[in-house]
Amino acid sequence: MNRSDDFHSLERLHCRAARVIFNFPKDLPSVEAVTRAKWDTLRTYYKNSILKLILKKYYNDSPPCMTAHIAKSQSSYNLRNSLKLEIPHFKSNIKKSSVSYRGTILGNFLPIGCRMTNSVNSFSKMINYLTLVRDISFANI
Repeated sequence: MNRSDDFHSLERLHCRAARVIFNFPKDLPSVEAVTRAKWDTLRTYYKNSILKLILKKYYNDSPPCMTAHIAKSQSSYNLRNSLKLEIPHFKSNIKKSSVSYRGTILGNFLPIGCRMTNSVNSFSKMINYLTLVRDISFANI
């Protein structure tokens, strides 16, 4: 059993909770139960949490242990790419499930307006309305 299996099990519990709390029929598909409850999936909450951590790192408000793992792109020009994060390179595929790798991928996918925010609260509100974050799959990256 791997991490994606664990996450899938948690997601099933999340959908079951939606059915119980909102008294939905037991045969209602999981995706529809979460949609009717107006809940996001646990994967979306996970991605949003990673993005908030990355924003804190970007503005030097993160724990010191994260500072070494996430780096801003070094550019002497004032270009759009100066707001991007450097994607870490690893020798193995195991590290591709790390927060530093996934966070930089997610952070670089965001529109420039989101990356330019200076408070975590306004950033949280922005990413909650973005369908882009919901649609990103780590399996495809």
